[in-house]
Amino acid sequence: MAADAAEYEASQRFACDALGLVLTDWLRLPRAGGDTHASFFHCNPRHHSLALVHVPGMRHERRLNHVNVEAARVADVGAAFERLLRHHATIANTIGQHANDGMVSFYAVSPGGWRLEIGAAGRTIGPAWTDVREYDRISDWGHQPPAQLSAMLAMLATPATPPRETA
Repeated sequence: MAADAAEYEASQRFACDALGLVLTDWLRLPRAGGDTHASFFHCNPRHHSLALVHVPGMRHERRLNHVNVEAARVADVGAAFERLLRHHATIANTIGQHANDGMVSFYAVSPGGWRLEIGAAGRTIGPAWTDVREYDRISDWGHQPPAQLSAMLAMLATPATPPRETA
């Protein structure tokens, strides 16, 4: 689960002190209005069970960013993606792979407006986890919003203009 945390530091303390979660790693994305931060916490072998996200100056109508459903295989993720496309579901982000946990996933939008991530092959960790570090990107590849992917595909479909010959 990922939640938008306006009170980021207090939310981190709550996750660690009150819930007993352990910091797995974190993300910082520089942006003009202030850096976006996300902290990932674990309580079992999953890379993270909770992510807290803070985007300075951004207020969200809903605090729940997304819920993850972990599939057994990447093939199941692809099948779920195609099934949602056939049913004209809204896709928030296309298939991609996260940088920090390696999960191959995509995001759909539920009728209630919250996002559902369906993924597989995420990293697992043990009790002696020591690879706590900062990441500077959400994904190694993919996870584009559909409009961005459409624009990329349109560029591929447009034939390149051959250079003019000069006399």
